Amino acid sequence: PRSRVPPSRAASAVDGMLLSTGSSPQRALSRFRGTGPLTHNLPSQVMWCITLLTAALMALINFVTILIISNVVRWKFSTMQAIIDSGRLMYGIAVFVGTSSGLSVLCMALIFGVAPQAGSSGAPENKGWLNGNPQPGLFTVRNLVVRQLSTMLANMSGYPVGREGPTVTMGSNL
Repeated sequence: PRSRVPPSRAASAVDGMLLSTGSSPQRALSRFRGTGPLTHNLPSQVMWCITLLTAALMALINFVTILIISNVVRWKFSTMQAIIDSGRLMYGIAVFVGTSSGLSVLCMALIFGVAPQAGSSGAPENKGWLNGNPQPGLFTVRNLVVRQLSTMLANMSGYPVGREGPTVTMGSNL
């Protein structure tokens, strides 16, 4: 027969579980085992080279990203301004809204159609992976490319999003 929680103690779900199994809290918690630290046997020179190469590649990717974003945004605003200066205010606004909407639709089509896991900054998933939780499918070439393109498209369309979270996840992906 199952033992009951004594009336003098507050009955909680944990107390009920521990009493019903006859376990102490330490014994119950000892059943949960983490994966432990994952180690490797790479020489320190190789690790330094990987670290420096990752930093250099991410700097190059960020430079190209900022260059592309700034050129497209400059083109978007200069096109709208040229149309407005020619005396067609509503057409200029429509071109601006249409361009921003088109970039947004392309961004969302990439995420939903190609790599749904690339739809967030990736920071929580990355933190979970660093803490030893498996994240299947997070670090793939597809996610890397879609995360990069969607970050650029979201910034170009005018969304108030930053590049920092996706950049950290792309660095982990490299």
